[in-house]
Amino acid sequence: MASNSFTLRKGKMNRREAISKVAVGIAGTAVVAGALGYLAGTVAGRGPEQRQVITIDRTLTRTLTQEITRTVTPTVTPVDLRWGLVEGARSAVPMFLIYEDRTNIATRNGLNVADYQVLRGAEGLKALIEKRIDVLGPEPIMQFLSVISQAPDVLRIVHFSDVGMQVSVALRPDSPYSSLEDMRAAVKAGRRIVLGGSTAGSLSHSYAILLARILGTRIGEGVQVVFLGDLTAITAAMERGEVEGFAWVSSVHWRLEEQRRAKVVFYFKDYGGGTLWHERVLVTREDVIRERPETIARFIRFYRDLIRVYETERDYVISLMTSPAPKGYGFSRGIADKWYTLYRPNYVGAPIIEALQSAREMAIDSGVTRETPPIDRWYTTSFL
Repeated sequence: MASNSFTLRKGKMNRREAISKVAVGIAGTAVVAGALGYLAGTVAGRGPEQRQVITIDRTLTRTLTQEITRTVTPTVTPVDLRWGLVEGARSAVPMFLIYEDRTNIATRNGLNVADYQVLRGAEGLKALIEKRIDVLGPEPIMQFLSVISQAPDVLRIVHFSDVGMQVSVALRPDSPYSSLEDMRAAVKAGRRIVLGGSTAGSLSHSYAILLARILGTRIGEGVQVVFLGDLTAITAAMERGEVEGFAWVSSVHWRLEEQRRAKVVFYFKDYGGGTLWHERVLVTREDVIRERPETIARFIRFYRDLIRVYETERDYVISLMTSPAPKGYGFSRGIADKWYTLYRPNYVGAPIIEALQSAREMAIDSGVTRETPPIDRWYTTSFL
């Protein structure tokens, strides 16, 4: 190894001394990048002895990164935040698992999550309006749009949390319907398909409305929705034969299918919604943005950090999803792999007005809501 390196193998400098000397001398991002790139080195073309040193250097690189963070990151006084999430999101969005396992990510972003509540369906938006929480989400955008006309000057979307249609329809294993075509033929023949849902305006409700449209009918005619509260109650009703099935995130359906308790017959991603359909959003109130804009900015940075972990630490995230409850979902490795591949968060959270317009038109067209205020009344980045 060159004479100007910290060669641990020859004992020129111990590891802690090397870390301290380099950390103190780092003055900017370019120097950090250069130092880490030099330490990482290139394994190709080197002998066994040199490869051993490179392995040590990579370990040193990780430790050095931590030391640099401690050295150059200013101390930020944490601010309190009350965070709410809907039950369906907790069962499908791995970013919650990451936060619960690594709460220090919030502290690192200057947040003290003083309250962390799992709420059922529309109860989340109610809690936000009543000022029992400060931020809600990821929240299904359809549920948000179903109530925004009642509180146009209160609620604000501040971030897209993921993109794409990750919802499917699952039916009882003994259901006579095995495809979208089977259900369409049944509706055309005058039969009614009864689906379970959690609450009005929920993801399971809005997708049942959308399914009815795809089948050429409407809710109350060819498709009926029975509100049952939560996923456990919906699944139990399906197994008793009281409902034919239900719409939910695909990972939940895959698990039931793996256990031979349901069969997936349709994926909404195949309907053509594409990337203009944003499933979930982060929501807050106008007064929080006005009085505590820095708190919301910190929360967005914090949530992006959770997404960064999700995107860069696949094995870790999959290990969380396969862990038994309450730490994880208890997924099999196969389901965890499939869900990780399908669930792609939107890291940037950019102001994609076309996506909001698409969701707004679908909400009105499907009957989730009759009308909504103009988009600039309920979407903002003014806190940035």
